[in-house]
Amino acid sequence: MRFLTLSALLLLLVCIALGGLLAFATNPLLYSVEKDQAGSVFHKNPEVLRQLAINSTTDIAPLMQDIIDDQQSVAVNIRSRDLEAARRDLSEYTVRYGSLKITVVNLDMNDAEIQSFMASLQDQGDILEALRTNTSAFDALKKIAERVGSQNNTDIQFSVAGQEAALKDTIQTLNSRYLGSHENIMNVSKKLGLDTGKYQLTLAEVQKLVAEIQASQLVPTDPASLQESRITLLAEPEEAGYRDSVQIFGLVTPAGGTKEIQLHLDGSTLMTLSTDPKGYYSTIFTVERIRSGLHTVSAATGNLTPAERILNVTKTASVTTLTAKPGLTNASVTGAFCNGTVMANHPVRNVPLTILFDGQGILNTTTDGEGKYKVFLPLSPGRHTLKAQFSSDDYPLFPSQSNEVALQIPSPPISFIPSGNPFLAYGAVALVLLGAGTAIIVFVRRRKPALHTGTGLQKEPVEAVRIREELELIIREAEREFPPAGSAQEAALYKTINSLLGRYEACLRAHGLSEAARQTYLTLAGRIASRLRLPAYRTLTPREMSETCTDESYAGIFDRFVRIYEKIRYGESTSEQDRKGFEVELQEADSKVGGDKD
Repeated sequence: MRFLTLSALLLLLVCIALGGLLAFATNPLLYSVEKDQAGSVFHKNPEVLRQLAINSTTDIAPLMQDIIDDQQSVAVNIRSRDLEAARRDLSEYTVRYGSLKITVVNLDMNDAEIQSFMASLQDQGDILEALRTNTSAFDALKKIAERVGSQNNTDIQFSVAGQEAALKDTIQTLNSRYLGSHENIMNVSKKLGLDTGKYQLTLAEVQKLVAEIQASQLVPTDPASLQESRITLLAEPEEAGYRDSVQIFGLVTPAGGTKEIQLHLDGSTLMTLSTDPKGYYSTIFTVERIRSGLHTVSAATGNLTPAERILNVTKTASVTTLTAKPGLTNASVTGAFCNGTVMANHPVRNVPLTILFDGQGILNTTTDGEGKYKVFLPLSPGRHTLKAQFSSDDYPLFPSQSNEVALQIPSPPISFIPSGNPFLAYGAVALVLLGAGTAIIVFVRRRKPALHTGTGLQKEPVEAVRIREELELIIREAEREFPPAGSAQEAALYKTINSLLGRYEACLRAHGLSEAARQTYLTLAGRIASRLRLPAYRTLTPREMSETCTDESYAGIFDRFVRIYEKIRYGESTSEQDRKGFEVELQEADSKVGGDKD
Protein backbone atom coordinates (compact mmCIF):
# COMPACT_ATOMS: atom_id res chain seq x y z
CA MET A 1 0.00 0.00 0.00
CA ARG A 2 2.79 2.42 0.92
CA PHE A 3 4.58 1.62 -2.38
CA LEU A 4 1.42 2.42 -4.39
CA THR A 5 1.01 5.73 -2.58
CA LEU A 6 4.61 6.79 -3.33
CA SER A 7 4.25 5.72 -6.96
CA ALA A 8 1.09 7.78 -7.35
CA LEU A 9 2.75 10.82 -5.80
CA LEU A 10 5.75 10.49 -8.10
CA LEU A 11 3.48 10.18 -11.16
CA LEU A 12 1.60 13.33 -10.09
CA LEU A 13 4.84 15.31 -9.81
CA VAL A 14 5.97 14.16 -13.27
CA CYS A 15 2.62 15.27 -14.75
CA ILE A 16 2.91 18.71 -13.11
CA ALA A 17 6.44 19.15 -14.48
CA LEU A 18 5.39 18.16 -18.03
CA GLY A 19 2.40 20.49 -17.85
CA GLY A 20 4.63 23.37 -16.83
CA LEU A 21 6.99 22.71 -19.74
CA LEU A 22 4.08 22.69 -22.18
CA ALA A 23 2.60 25.88 -20.74
CA PHE A 24 5.86 27.80 -21.16
CA ALA A 25 7.03 26.20 -24.41
CA THR A 26 6.44 29.39 -26.40
CA ASN A 27 7.43 31.69 -23.52
CA PRO A 28 10.33 29.99 -21.68
CA LEU A 29 10.72 30.62 -17.96
CA LEU A 30 14.15 32.17 -18.35
CA TYR A 31 15.42 35.54 -17.20
CA SER A 32 15.72 38.04 -20.04
CA VAL A 33 16.33 41.73 -20.04
CA GLU A 34 13.15 42.35 -22.04
CA LYS A 35 11.12 41.10 -19.04
CA ASP A 36 13.07 43.19 -16.52
CA GLN A 37 10.79 45.89 -15.14
CA ALA A 38 13.23 47.16 -12.50
CA GLY A 39 15.12 49.56 -14.72
CA SER A 40 18.38 47.65 -14.30
CA VAL A 41 21.36 48.06 -16.61
CA PHE A 42 22.54 44.57 -15.74
CA HIS A 43 22.73 43.62 -19.44
CA LYS A 44 24.23 45.67 -22.22
CA ASN A 45 21.12 45.98 -24.41
CA PRO A 46 20.90 49.42 -26.04
CA GLU A 47 17.26 49.11 -27.12
CA VAL A 48 16.03 48.24 -23.64
CA LEU A 49 18.26 50.86 -22.02
CA ARG A 50 16.76 53.51 -24.28
CA GLN A 51 13.25 52.45 -23.24
CA LEU A 52 14.18 52.51 -19.54
CA ALA A 53 16.06 55.85 -19.60
CA ILE A 54 14.86 58.21 -16.88
CA ASN A 55 15.31 61.89 -17.61
CA SER A 56 14.91 63.19 -14.08
CA THR A 57 17.02 64.99 -11.52
CA THR A 58 15.45 63.16 -8.56
CA ASP A 59 18.42 60.83 -8.10
CA ILE A 60 21.12 63.23 -9.24
CA ALA A 61 20.38 66.35 -7.15
CA PRO A 62 21.72 64.92 -3.82
CA LEU A 63 24.97 63.88 -5.52
CA MET A 64 25.35 67.32 -7.08
CA GLN A 65 24.77 68.92 -3.67
CA ASP A 66 27.40 66.73 -2.02
CA ILE A 67 30.09 67.44 -4.58
CA ILE A 68 29.75 71.24 -4.56
CA ASP A 69 29.73 71.16 -0.74
CA ASP A 70 32.92 69.03 -0.72
CA GLN A 71 34.96 71.83 -2.26
CA GLN A 72 34.82 73.96 0.90
CA SER A 73 37.00 71.61 3.00
CA VAL A 74 39.52 71.36 0.14
CA ALA A 75 39.88 75.14 -0.11
CA VAL A 76 40.05 75.60 3.68
CA ASN A 77 42.79 72.96 4.03
CA ILE A 78 44.87 74.48 1.21
CA ARG A 79 44.65 77.95 2.73
CA SER A 80 45.52 76.64 6.23
CA ARG A 81 48.43 74.67 4.66
CA ASP A 82 47.13 71.24 5.69
CA LEU A 83 48.07 69.99 2.24
CA GLU A 84 47.89 66.29 3.10
CA ALA A 85 44.28 66.70 4.28
CA ALA A 86 43.56 68.63 1.07
CA ARG A 87 44.97 65.71 -0.93
CA ARG A 88 42.66 63.26 0.84
CA ASP A 89 39.69 65.58 0.30
CA LEU A 90 40.50 65.80 -3.40
CA SER A 91 40.66 61.99 -3.64
CA GLU A 92 37.16 61.82 -2.13
CA TYR A 93 36.05 64.57 -4.53
CA THR A 94 37.28 62.45 -7.47
CA VAL A 95 35.32 59.42 -6.21
CA ARG A 96 32.12 61.48 -5.78
CA TYR A 97 32.56 62.98 -9.24
CA GLY A 98 32.91 59.46 -10.68
CA SER A 99 29.68 58.35 -8.96
CA LEU A 100 27.90 61.44 -10.25
CA LYS A 101 29.16 60.84 -13.78
CA ILE A 102 27.96 57.22 -13.70
CA THR A 103 24.51 58.37 -12.54
CA VAL A 104 24.33 60.96 -15.34
CA VAL A 105 25.16 58.24 -17.89
CA ASN A 106 22.64 55.79 -16.40
CA LEU A 107 19.87 58.41 -16.42
CA ASP A 108 20.77 59.37 -19.99
CA MET A 109 20.91 63.07 -19.06
CA ASN A 110 22.38 64.68 -22.16
CA ASP A 111 20.98 68.20 -21.90
CA ALA A 112 23.51 70.98 -22.34
CA GLU A 113 23.20 72.43 -18.81
CA ILE A 114 23.99 69.13 -17.05
CA GLN A 115 26.91 68.43 -19.39
CA SER A 116 28.25 71.97 -18.81
CA PHE A 117 27.85 71.49 -15.03
CA MET A 118 29.84 68.23 -15.20
CA ALA A 119 32.62 69.80 -17.28
CA SER A 120 32.90 72.71 -14.82
CA LEU A 121 33.08 70.31 -11.84
CA GLN A 122 35.90 68.35 -13.46
CA ASP A 123 37.76 71.56 -14.32
CA GLN A 124 37.43 72.81 -10.73
CA GLY A 125 38.82 69.54 -9.38
CA ASP A 126 41.88 70.03 -11.62
CA ILE A 127 42.17 73.70 -10.57
CA LEU A 128 42.05 72.88 -6.83
CA GLU A 129 44.72 70.19 -7.26
CA ALA A 130 46.92 72.68 -9.16
CA LEU A 131 46.35 75.27 -6.42
CA ARG A 132 47.43 72.72 -3.83
CA THR A 133 50.69 71.85 -5.63
CA ASN A 134 51.52 75.47 -6.50
CA THR A 135 50.81 76.62 -2.94
CA SER A 136 53.16 73.91 -1.69
CA ALA A 137 55.84 75.10 -4.16
CA PHE A 138 55.35 78.73 -3.09
CA ASP A 139 55.77 77.79 0.59
CA ALA A 140 58.96 75.85 -0.26
CA LEU A 141 60.25 78.90 -2.14
CA LYS A 142 59.50 81.06 0.88
CA LYS A 143 61.58 78.77 3.15
CA ILE A 144 64.51 79.03 0.75
CA ALA A 145 64.26 82.82 0.71
CA GLU A 146 64.28 82.94 4.52
CA ARG A 147 67.46 80.86 4.95
CA VAL A 148 70.38 82.79 6.30
CA GLY A 149 72.71 81.38 3.66
CA SER A 150 70.42 82.43 0.83
CA GLN A 151 70.22 86.12 1.72
CA ASN A 152 73.67 86.95 0.34
CA ASN A 153 73.65 84.44 -2.52
CA THR A 154 72.92 86.31 -5.77
CA ASP A 155 72.21 83.16 -7.77
CA ILE A 156 69.67 81.85 -5.24
CA GLN A 157 68.01 85.27 -4.99
CA PHE A 158 67.69 85.44 -8.76
CA SER A 159 66.15 81.95 -8.78
CA VAL A 160 63.70 82.79 -5.99
CA ALA A 161 62.67 86.09 -7.64
CA GLY A 162 62.07 84.51 -11.04
CA GLN A 163 60.16 81.53 -9.69
CA GLU A 164 58.13 83.73 -7.35
CA ALA A 165 56.94 85.79 -10.33
CA ALA A 166 56.13 82.66 -12.37
CA LEU A 167 54.22 81.02 -9.49
CA LYS A 168 52.17 84.14 -8.83
CA ASP A 169 51.21 84.35 -12.52
CA THR A 170 50.25 80.66 -12.56
CA ILE A 171 48.13 80.99 -9.39
CA GLN A 172 46.40 84.09 -10.80
CA THR A 173 45.57 82.19 -14.00
CA LEU A 174 44.11 79.32 -11.95
CA ASN A 175 42.02 81.83 -10.03
CA SER A 176 40.57 83.26 -13.27
CA ARG A 177 39.64 79.78 -14.46
CA TYR A 178 37.98 79.02 -11.12
CA LEU A 179 35.88 82.20 -11.29
CA GLY A 180 34.59 81.28 -14.76
CA SER A 181 33.55 77.73 -13.87
CA HIS A 182 32.13 78.91 -10.51
CA GLU A 183 29.65 81.22 -12.25
CA ASN A 184 28.46 78.40 -14.52
CA ILE A 185 27.96 75.98 -11.59
CA MET A 186 26.09 78.64 -9.62
CA ASN A 187 23.62 79.20 -12.49
CA VAL A 188 22.80 75.49 -12.86
CA SER A 189 22.64 74.94 -9.07
CA LYS A 190 20.09 77.75 -8.62
CA LYS A 191 17.87 76.32 -11.39
CA LEU A 192 17.89 72.92 -9.65
CA GLY A 193 17.21 74.43 -6.21
CA LEU A 194 20.54 73.39 -4.68
CA ASP A 195 21.87 75.08 -1.54
CA THR A 196 24.91 77.12 -2.65
CA GLY A 197 25.87 78.46 0.80
CA LYS A 198 28.99 76.29 1.27
CA TYR A 199 29.93 76.67 -2.37
CA GLN A 200 29.98 80.47 -1.98
CA LEU A 201 32.29 80.06 1.04
CA THR A 202 34.62 77.98 -1.15
CA LEU A 203 34.96 80.87 -3.57
CA ALA A 204 35.74 83.22 -0.66
CA GLU A 205 38.51 80.87 0.59
CA VAL A 206 40.07 80.62 -2.89
CA GLN A 207 40.04 84.41 -3.25
CA LYS A 208 41.69 84.88 0.18
CA LEU A 209 44.38 82.30 -0.65
CA VAL A 210 45.22 83.99 -3.96
CA ALA A 211 45.24 87.46 -2.35
CA GLU A 212 47.63 86.30 0.41
CA ILE A 213 50.08 84.81 -2.08
CA GLN A 214 49.96 87.84 -4.39
CA ALA A 215 50.64 90.15 -1.43
CA SER A 216 53.77 88.20 -0.41
CA GLN A 217 57.15 89.64 -1.45
CA LEU A 218 59.87 87.03 -0.96
CA VAL A 219 62.81 88.92 -2.51
CA PRO A 220 63.09 92.11 -4.62
CA THR A 221 62.46 91.36 -8.29
CA ASP A 222 64.82 92.69 -10.97
CA PRO A 223 62.88 92.64 -14.29
CA ALA A 224 66.08 92.96 -16.31
CA SER A 225 67.49 89.75 -14.82
CA LEU A 226 64.50 87.79 -16.12
CA GLN A 227 65.68 88.48 -19.68
CA GLU A 228 68.97 86.64 -19.20
CA SER A 229 69.26 83.22 -20.86
CA ARG A 230 69.70 80.74 -18.06
CA ILE A 231 68.09 77.85 -16.15
CA THR A 232 67.73 77.80 -12.38
CA LEU A 233 67.23 74.92 -9.95
CA LEU A 234 66.16 74.85 -6.30
CA ALA A 235 65.37 71.99 -3.89
CA GLU A 236 63.44 72.11 -0.63
CA PRO A 237 64.37 70.65 1.78
CA GLU A 238 68.08 70.27 1.06
CA GLU A 239 68.29 67.44 3.66
CA ALA A 240 65.76 64.59 3.61
CA GLY A 241 65.23 61.08 5.00
CA TYR A 242 63.41 57.96 3.84
CA ARG A 243 60.02 58.64 2.15
CA ASP A 244 60.42 62.44 2.58
CA SER A 245 59.18 64.55 -0.33
CA VAL A 246 61.63 67.00 -1.91
CA GLN A 247 60.28 69.89 -4.00
CA ILE A 248 62.45 70.36 -7.08
CA PHE A 249 61.64 73.39 -9.19
CA GLY A 250 63.23 76.00 -11.39
CA LEU A 251 62.85 78.60 -14.13
CA VAL A 252 64.09 78.99 -17.70
CA THR A 253 64.57 82.58 -18.84
CA PRO A 254 63.66 84.41 -20.91
CA ALA A 255 60.15 82.96 -20.94
CA GLY A 256 58.59 81.93 -24.21
CA GLY A 257 57.08 78.65 -25.25
CA THR A 258 57.35 75.21 -23.64
CA LYS A 259 60.82 73.79 -23.08
CA GLU A 260 61.91 70.25 -22.20
CA ILE A 261 63.93 69.87 -18.99
CA GLN A 262 66.21 66.89 -18.33
CA LEU A 263 66.51 66.25 -14.58
CA HIS A 264 69.51 64.17 -13.46
CA LEU A 265 70.53 62.56 -10.16
CA ASP A 266 74.25 61.86 -9.83
CA GLY A 267 74.58 62.00 -13.61
CA SER A 268 71.78 59.49 -14.32
CA THR A 269 68.49 60.61 -15.84
CA LEU A 270 65.87 61.02 -13.14
CA MET A 271 62.96 62.28 -15.25
CA THR A 272 61.97 64.59 -18.10
CA LEU A 273 59.81 67.66 -17.41
CA SER A 274 58.25 70.46 -19.42
CA THR A 275 58.04 74.14 -18.50
CA ASP A 276 54.84 76.13 -18.59
CA PRO A 277 54.57 79.09 -21.01
CA LYS A 278 56.27 81.33 -18.41
CA GLY A 279 59.29 79.00 -18.15
CA TYR A 280 58.45 77.49 -14.76
CA TYR A 281 58.86 73.76 -14.00
CA SER A 282 58.45 71.71 -10.82
CA THR A 283 58.21 68.16 -9.55
CA ILE A 284 58.27 66.10 -6.35
CA PHE A 285 61.08 63.62 -5.67
CA THR A 286 60.38 61.00 -2.98
CA VAL A 287 63.45 59.69 -1.18
CA GLU A 288 63.23 55.91 -1.34
CA ARG A 289 65.70 53.62 -3.12
CA ILE A 290 68.81 55.78 -2.84
CA ARG A 291 71.97 55.47 -0.76
CA SER A 292 72.51 57.83 2.15
CA GLY A 293 74.94 60.70 1.67
CA LEU A 294 75.38 63.71 -0.66
CA HIS A 295 73.81 63.58 -4.12
CA THR A 296 73.92 66.02 -7.03
CA VAL A 297 70.64 67.05 -8.64
CA SER A 298 70.99 68.89 -11.96
CA ALA A 299 68.64 70.36 -14.56
CA ALA A 300 69.47 71.06 -18.20
CA THR A 301 67.74 72.27 -21.36
CA GLY A 302 69.09 73.10 -24.80
CA ASN A 303 72.56 74.65 -24.79
CA LEU A 304 72.12 76.45 -21.45
CA THR A 305 74.59 75.74 -18.65
CA PRO A 306 72.99 73.12 -16.36
CA ALA A 307 71.97 74.21 -12.87
CA GLU A 308 72.98 72.05 -9.90
CA ARG A 309 72.03 71.57 -6.24
CA ILE A 310 73.29 69.21 -3.53
CA LEU A 311 70.76 66.96 -1.75
CA ASN A 312 71.81 65.39 1.55
CA VAL A 313 70.03 62.06 2.15
CA THR A 314 70.21 61.03 5.80
CA LYS A 315 69.71 57.59 7.32
CA THR A 316 66.48 56.72 9.16
CA ALA A 317 66.07 54.06 11.86
CA SER A 318 64.05 50.99 10.82
CA VAL A 319 62.00 48.53 12.90
CA THR A 320 61.45 44.90 11.84
CA THR A 321 58.82 42.60 13.40
CA LEU A 322 58.12 38.88 13.11
CA THR A 323 55.30 36.57 14.18
CA ALA A 324 55.27 32.86 13.37
CA LYS A 325 53.07 29.85 13.95
CA PRO A 326 53.52 26.17 13.04
CA GLY A 327 51.58 24.73 10.15
CA LEU A 328 51.46 22.42 7.15
CA THR A 329 51.52 23.05 3.42
CA ASN A 330 50.75 20.56 0.64
CA ALA A 331 49.15 18.38 3.35
CA SER A 332 52.49 17.03 4.59
CA VAL A 333 55.27 19.66 4.53
CA THR A 334 55.86 20.98 8.06
CA GLY A 335 57.09 24.46 8.83
CA ALA A 336 56.14 27.94 10.05
CA PHE A 337 53.87 30.61 8.59
CA CYS A 338 55.87 33.81 9.07
CA ASN A 339 54.63 37.37 8.72
CA GLY A 340 55.61 40.83 9.94
CA THR A 341 56.52 44.37 8.88
CA VAL A 342 59.45 46.69 8.24
CA MET A 343 58.78 50.32 9.24
CA ALA A 344 60.82 53.55 9.22
CA ASN A 345 58.23 56.20 10.17
CA HIS A 346 56.56 54.91 6.98
CA PRO A 347 56.11 51.37 5.62
CA VAL A 348 59.36 50.25 3.99
CA ARG A 349 58.14 49.12 0.59
CA ASN A 350 59.48 46.39 -1.71
CA VAL A 351 62.74 45.77 0.16
CA PRO A 352 64.60 42.47 0.65
CA LEU A 353 64.22 40.71 3.99
CA THR A 354 65.96 37.66 5.45
CA ILE A 355 64.52 35.16 7.93
CA LEU A 356 67.24 33.41 9.95
CA PHE A 357 66.43 30.10 11.60
CA ASP A 358 68.42 27.98 14.02
CA GLY A 359 71.42 30.30 13.71
CA GLN A 360 72.46 29.08 10.26
CA GLY A 361 69.61 28.72 7.79
CA ILE A 362 68.21 31.65 5.82
CA LEU A 363 65.10 32.35 3.75
CA ASN A 364 64.87 35.47 1.58
CA THR A 365 61.62 37.31 0.94
CA THR A 366 60.41 40.85 0.07
CA THR A 367 58.02 43.32 1.68
CA ASP A 368 54.93 44.49 -0.22
CA GLY A 369 53.70 48.02 -0.89
CA GLU A 370 52.56 48.34 2.74
CA GLY A 371 55.85 47.18 4.27
CA LYS A 372 54.40 43.75 5.11
CA TYR A 373 55.69 40.28 4.31
CA LYS A 374 54.20 36.80 4.52
CA VAL A 375 56.03 33.58 3.73
CA PHE A 376 56.04 29.85 4.60
CA LEU A 377 59.32 28.54 6.02
CA PRO A 378 59.76 24.73 5.71
CA LEU A 379 61.07 23.25 8.96
CA SER A 380 61.47 19.71 10.27
CA PRO A 381 59.45 18.63 13.34
CA GLY A 382 61.04 19.81 16.57
CA ARG A 383 62.08 23.05 18.28
CA HIS A 384 63.37 25.97 16.19
CA THR A 385 64.31 29.64 16.69
CA LEU A 386 63.51 32.28 14.08
CA LYS A 387 64.51 35.91 13.55
CA ALA A 388 63.74 38.39 10.74
CA GLN A 389 66.47 40.78 9.60
CA PHE A 390 66.48 43.81 7.28
CA SER A 391 69.72 45.27 5.92
CA SER A 392 70.32 47.02 2.58
CA ASP A 393 72.84 49.67 1.50
CA ASP A 394 70.53 50.63 -1.39
CA TYR A 395 68.19 52.42 1.02
CA PRO A 396 68.90 55.27 3.47
CA LEU A 397 67.94 53.05 6.40
CA PHE A 398 69.73 51.59 9.39
CA PRO A 399 69.59 47.75 9.65
CA SER A 400 67.15 46.20 12.10
CA GLN A 401 66.08 42.77 13.27
CA SER A 402 63.08 41.35 15.06
CA ASN A 403 62.92 39.67 18.44
CA GLU A 404 63.78 35.98 18.38
CA VAL A 405 60.76 33.65 18.14
CA ALA A 406 60.91 30.09 19.55
CA LEU A 407 58.63 27.57 17.85
CA GLN A 408 57.76 23.90 18.33
CA ILE A 409 56.93 22.24 15.00
CA PRO A 410 54.73 19.13 15.47
CA SER A 411 55.09 15.97 13.38
CA PRO A 412 52.83 15.72 10.31
CA PRO A 413 49.65 13.63 10.63
CA ILE A 414 49.93 9.95 9.69
CA SER A 415 48.75 9.31 6.13
CA PHE A 416 46.94 6.06 5.33
CA ILE A 417 47.31 6.54 1.57
CA PRO A 418 50.03 4.27 0.09
CA SER A 419 52.90 6.01 -1.71
CA GLY A 420 52.88 3.70 -4.74
CA ASN A 421 50.54 3.94 -7.75
CA PRO A 422 48.23 6.95 -7.14
CA PHE A 423 45.32 5.25 -8.92
CA LEU A 424 45.52 2.32 -6.49
CA ALA A 425 45.66 4.77 -3.57
CA TYR A 426 42.62 6.73 -4.76
CA GLY A 427 40.76 3.49 -5.48
CA ALA A 428 41.46 2.21 -1.98
CA VAL A 429 40.22 5.46 -0.45
CA ALA A 430 37.08 5.36 -2.60
CA LEU A 431 36.32 1.77 -1.48
CA VAL A 432 36.79 2.74 2.17
CA LEU A 433 34.48 5.72 1.82
CA LEU A 434 31.90 3.67 -0.06
CA GLY A 435 31.94 1.00 2.63
CA ALA A 436 31.65 3.61 5.40
CA GLY A 437 28.77 5.33 3.61
CA THR A 438 26.92 2.04 3.16
CA ALA A 439 27.35 1.17 6.83
CA ILE A 440 26.00 4.57 7.90
CA ILE A 441 22.94 4.23 5.64
CA VAL A 442 22.15 0.75 7.00
CA PHE A 443 22.60 1.96 10.57
CA VAL A 444 20.34 5.00 10.07
CA ARG A 445 17.59 2.90 8.42
CA ARG A 446 17.59 0.42 11.28
CA ARG A 447 17.23 3.25 13.82
CA LYS A 448 14.39 5.05 11.99
CA PRO A 449 11.50 3.52 14.01
CA ALA A 450 13.18 4.52 17.29
CA LEU A 451 13.17 8.18 16.27
CA HIS A 452 9.37 8.29 16.35
CA THR A 453 8.86 6.58 19.68
CA GLY A 454 9.98 6.82 23.26
CA THR A 455 11.72 10.17 23.64
CA GLY A 456 9.60 11.95 21.04
CA LEU A 457 12.61 13.10 18.93
CA GLN A 458 11.70 14.05 15.33
CA LYS A 459 13.85 13.77 12.23
CA GLU A 460 14.92 17.09 10.66
CA PRO A 461 12.85 17.69 7.49
CA VAL A 462 14.69 16.85 4.26
CA GLU A 463 14.03 20.32 2.78
CA ALA A 464 15.45 22.03 5.87
CA VAL A 465 18.59 19.90 5.62
CA ARG A 466 18.97 20.80 1.92
CA ILE A 467 18.63 24.54 2.53
CA ARG A 468 21.02 24.50 5.47
CA GLU A 469 23.66 22.60 3.48
CA GLU A 470 23.27 24.96 0.51
CA LEU A 471 23.77 27.97 2.77
CA GLU A 472 26.93 26.42 4.20
CA LEU A 473 28.34 26.03 0.68
CA ILE A 474 27.55 29.56 -0.50
CA ILE A 475 30.76 31.20 0.66
CA ARG A 476 32.89 28.30 -0.56
CA GLU A 477 31.22 28.47 -3.98
CA ALA A 478 31.84 32.20 -4.21
CA GLU A 479 35.50 31.80 -3.19
CA ARG A 480 35.94 29.04 -5.81
CA GLU A 481 35.27 31.63 -8.49
CA PHE A 482 38.91 32.66 -7.89
CA PRO A 483 40.75 32.12 -10.10
CA PRO A 484 39.09 31.97 -13.57
CA ALA A 485 39.82 28.91 -15.63
CA GLY A 486 43.59 28.65 -15.96
CA SER A 487 46.63 26.65 -15.07
CA ALA A 488 47.16 24.76 -11.83
CA GLN A 489 49.99 27.16 -11.06
CA GLU A 490 47.59 30.11 -11.31
CA ALA A 491 45.08 28.37 -9.04
CA ALA A 492 47.77 27.77 -6.45
CA LEU A 493 48.76 31.42 -6.64
CA TYR A 494 45.22 32.61 -5.87
CA LYS A 495 44.99 30.32 -2.83
CA THR A 496 48.00 32.04 -1.26
CA ILE A 497 46.37 35.50 -1.47
CA ASN A 498 44.40 36.18 1.71
CA SER A 499 42.61 39.43 0.78
CA LEU A 500 39.83 40.11 -1.69
CA LEU A 501 41.68 43.19 -2.95
CA GLY A 502 44.80 41.10 -3.48
CA ARG A 503 42.90 38.53 -5.54
CA TYR A 504 41.28 41.35 -7.51
CA GLU A 505 44.69 42.80 -8.35
CA ALA A 506 46.06 39.40 -9.39
CA CYS A 507 43.01 38.74 -11.56
CA LEU A 508 43.30 42.26 -13.03
CA ARG A 509 46.85 41.57 -14.17
CA ALA A 510 46.01 38.16 -15.61
CA HIS A 511 42.54 38.65 -17.11
CA GLY A 512 41.70 42.36 -17.30
CA LEU A 513 39.32 44.73 -15.53
CA SER A 514 36.00 43.18 -16.61
CA GLU A 515 36.80 39.68 -15.35
CA ALA A 516 38.42 40.99 -12.14
CA ALA A 517 35.28 43.04 -11.42
CA ARG A 518 33.08 39.95 -11.98
CA GLN A 519 35.14 37.83 -9.59
CA THR A 520 34.92 40.40 -6.78
CA TYR A 521 31.18 40.91 -7.30
CA LEU A 522 30.54 37.15 -7.00
CA THR A 523 32.50 36.97 -3.74
CA LEU A 524 30.66 39.92 -2.17
CA ALA A 525 27.31 38.60 -3.39
CA GLY A 526 28.12 35.23 -1.82
CA ARG A 527 28.81 36.87 1.55
CA ILE A 528 25.50 38.73 1.46
CA ALA A 529 23.63 35.60 0.38
CA SER A 530 25.06 33.71 3.34
CA ARG A 531 23.90 36.42 5.74
CA LEU A 532 20.42 36.71 4.24
CA ARG A 533 19.91 32.98 3.55
CA LEU A 534 19.58 33.22 -0.21
CA PRO A 535 20.62 29.84 -1.68
CA ALA A 536 19.51 30.91 -5.18
CA TYR A 537 21.35 34.24 -5.19
CA ARG A 538 23.11 33.45 -8.48
CA THR A 539 19.80 33.74 -10.34
CA LEU A 540 19.56 37.44 -9.31
CA THR A 541 20.99 40.33 -11.29
CA PRO A 542 23.41 42.61 -9.40
CA ARG A 543 20.70 45.28 -9.13
CA GLU A 544 18.24 42.71 -7.74
CA MET A 545 20.93 41.48 -5.34
CA SER A 546 21.36 45.06 -4.16
CA GLU A 547 17.61 45.38 -3.56
CA THR A 548 17.58 42.30 -1.30
CA CYS A 549 19.76 44.05 1.29
CA THR A 550 18.11 47.49 1.39
CA ASP A 551 17.48 47.14 5.14
CA GLU A 552 21.11 46.24 5.94
CA SER A 553 23.69 48.70 7.27
CA TYR A 554 25.88 48.20 4.21
CA ALA A 555 23.06 48.70 1.66
CA GLY A 556 24.25 52.08 0.37
CA ILE A 557 27.85 50.92 0.05
CA PHE A 558 26.91 47.78 -1.89
CA ASP A 559 24.52 49.76 -4.12
CA ARG A 560 27.34 52.15 -5.14
CA PHE A 561 29.61 49.16 -5.75
CA VAL A 562 26.98 47.53 -7.99
CA ARG A 563 26.43 50.69 -10.05
CA ILE A 564 30.08 51.10 -11.00
CA TYR A 565 30.45 47.31 -11.39
CA GLU A 566 27.62 47.30 -13.98
CA LYS A 567 29.28 50.07 -15.95
CA ILE A 568 32.58 48.17 -16.11
CA ARG A 569 31.15 44.70 -16.73
CA TYR A 570 28.18 45.44 -18.97
CA GLY A 571 29.00 48.94 -20.22
CA GLU A 572 32.51 47.67 -21.13
CA SER A 573 34.19 50.70 -19.53
CA THR A 574 37.96 50.43 -19.22
CA SER A 575 38.73 54.04 -18.30
CA GLU A 576 41.31 54.78 -15.62
CA GLN A 577 38.78 56.90 -13.70
CA ASP A 578 36.19 54.09 -13.56
CA ARG A 579 38.88 51.58 -12.50
CA LYS A 580 40.02 53.80 -9.63
CA GLY A 581 36.43 54.50 -8.59
CA PHE A 582 35.67 50.76 -8.63
CA GLU A 583 38.70 49.98 -6.44
CA VAL A 584 37.66 52.61 -3.89
CA GLU A 585 34.11 51.18 -3.69
CA LEU A 586 35.51 47.61 -3.59
CA GLN A 587 37.69 48.32 -0.55
CA GLU A 588 34.80 49.93 1.34
CA ALA A 589 32.36 47.13 0.40
CA ASP A 590 34.94 44.47 1.33
CA SER A 591 35.39 45.97 4.81
CA LYS A 592 31.66 46.35 5.46
CA VAL A 593 30.15 43.27 3.78
CA GLY A 594 31.66 40.55 5.96
CA GLY A 595 35.29 41.25 5.25
CA ASP A 596 36.22 38.93 8.07
CA LYS A 597 35.01 36.01 6.04
CA ASP A 598 37.64 36.57 3.43
